[in-house]
Parts: sequence; structure tokens; C-alpha cells
Amino acid sequence: MKVAKKKGIIIAAVIFCCMALKAQVTEVVSGVEFPHGLILKGNDLYFSVVNLDADPPPGGGRIGNISKIDITASTPTTSTDVIKELNSPQGLLFNGNDLYITHFNDGRISKVDITSAVPEITDVVLGLANINRYYGLALNGNDLYFSDLGEGAILKIDITDPVPATPELVLEGLEFPTGIAVKDNELYIADVGGGKIFKIDLLDAIPTTAIEIPTGANLGQPESIAFNGNDLYIADSRNGKIIKIDVSSPNQGVIEVLTGLDEPLGLTVVGDYLYFSEFTKISKLNLATLSIETPSPKQNVVLYPNPSSNYIHISGLTKTENYKIYNVLGAEISSGEVSKKAAINIQNLANGLYFLKFENGTALKFNKKT
Repeated sequence: MKVAKKKGIIIAAVIFCCMALKAQVTEVVSGVEFPHGLILKGNDLYFSVVNLDADPPPGGGRIGNISKIDITASTPTTSTDVIKELNSPQGLLFNGNDLYITHFNDGRISKVDITSAVPEITDVVLGLANINRYYGLALNGNDLYFSDLGEGAILKIDITDPVPATPELVLEGLEFPTGIAVKDNELYIADVGGGKIFKIDLLDAIPTTAIEIPTGANLGQPESIAFNGNDLYIADSRNGKIIKIDVSSPNQGVIEVLTGLDEPLGLTVVGDYLYFSEFTKISKLNLATLSIETPSPKQNVVLYPNPSSNYIHISGLTKTENYKIYNVLGAEISSGEVSKKAAINIQNLANGLYFLKFENGTALKFNKKT
């Protein structure tokens, strides 16, 4: 049950991933340390934090808490600790009133009834500390899926089974799987090791193949993922940005939603808002007011003839431009420069679809036919 990294056809993703969004961010709460696992219950946004000032527990890790804030408060500047003294709490997920928690350094998953006057932690999965690094959580029916960063695997349990339960291996061969999310009986997986997004079909009796989603983007470290309709939002902590891709049309490429962030870690969509966490704060973005902002073309350039067998000409150039030609897999085939009166020789290209991209960002597609 190993992952198969199917390349898929990237097409426009390589060329048009430069689209960006105009967005306004509102800070919700600050002064929290490494907030992860954002999840909403009622009006309360729950998240896990670590205490950098506390002594590490035996065996390593960090002491952490589960906190919450009321998102309806006019100024939710403080958080309330719900559960204290946990070892490296990470992912969070609600099933009814039960809050499921992954303990990254303990190699275990637990649950707690948040309506209880004295919340008691019940262990759901007991792995091996410092080997099983449980991270993300996702629920599909009675099946609780979770990622194991330490073993590079996806596992699951039936939450109706007696606890602690023995996990069932779903997929192995990943590098460092972190955030996971379910949509339409498919499980999407962020792999920070490979900087990629995969998906598997949960309706397969044994989902042996993970298909790579062709983002065409340079994902440095995709930590968390969250859905809003068909849009999959991805927090890239290494590159300090949040991007999105329409999973119903992945070949259209990604759109940069936010850039210049300080290690974005957690994501969740609540109505029209995307809540996300950074190094020491949680903010929100109104998705309903987003507008796509694309660079205005510097020149009205046209490629002709199309299709062509020998040469392509470019009209509308005002000066000599550097260019690159890509195939549908995103591989660079050739490069050079072209002036407004010159042509580009494509005689040596195999028949098929190609993309011509100029250094100024303008991109054109053409067909080579004999």
C-alpha cells in the first residue's frame, strides 16, 4: 500500500500560478504560542498551543494546552484554557461533543467530552512515543483517519470500536504527512516532506494508490489544508503563504491568497471566513470579499499561426523578450529571445500542446502539428 506519485498533466498550473487575490485580514487573537488544529464548535474556536516556558515532559516534547475563543466577541483578545498539561497537542477534530486530539510526541490520540464539568481524557489510540507522530485528523462516517508523520503513513480506526483501538493501515510510503481533509469520499493529504498534495479514494476497499494533485506550485512545507466548496486551501509554513486550488479543475493552477505570513500553521473555514494561525496569533480572512488580482499585461501579444508546424510569430512585442517553452508536464523544453520581427523555430518539437512564457509573465499556448 505504497504511494504512487502520479504526475498528472499540469498544463496551466505551471504557467498561471502567479494569480493573486486582494484580501483583507483581521487579527482575532494574539499572544498565543504555536496555535495549531483550528476547529469550530458553536461560537467557540478551539486550538492547541504549546507552553515554551514550561519544562519539557519526560521523553521530550512540549507541554501544551487546548484553548478556545468566542469568535462572536467584539474583541476576542484572550483565550480560555480548556484542557491543560498535554504533551505536544496537535490536530483537533469534533465528533458531537467529543473533541479528538493528536498528541504528537506521545504517539497517541485521545478524546474528551467538552460538555463535562470535569473533562476526562480517554485514550483512543496508543502508539509508540517518539516513533508514531500523529498529526492530522479527518472523519468519514465512523472512520477516523489520521496521519502519522513519523511512519509516513495514513491510518484509521472505527470510532465505535472499544478504546483504545488498533489502527488499520490505509496508506504508506509518504514522506511526512501532516494535514488531511475529506471531500466526497476522497481523503486529501498534505505531505511536508515532498511539498506535495495527494488524494486517495476512500471507497476503494484497499486504497493502494495516492494520486498527486498537480498544483504546479512550489510548496515548501504544506502544513494544513481545509476545504471551502471545491476550493482547497493550503497553509505553506516555509514560504509564509496560503494558496488555494479548485480540486474540480486542478489543472487551472493555484491562486495565492495571502503572502508574507509568519509560519502559517492551522486552517479552518467557518462560513464566509477562513481562520488561520501563525507563529503567535490567529487571524481571519473574509472569503466573500476576495477578488482576483492579475497583473495587467504589459503588451497585447498574439501568437500565430496556431497550430503551426515550423515557426510561430509573435505580434504586439515592443522590444526583444526572453522566453521559455514548456510542455504539458511543466518541463522546460527550450528557451531563447525573440524580437518583434523575428519568429521562433518549433520544427524540432514533437506534436502536441506547448506553452510559451515570457519573462514579463505573459503566457501563450500553442499546438505543434506536422
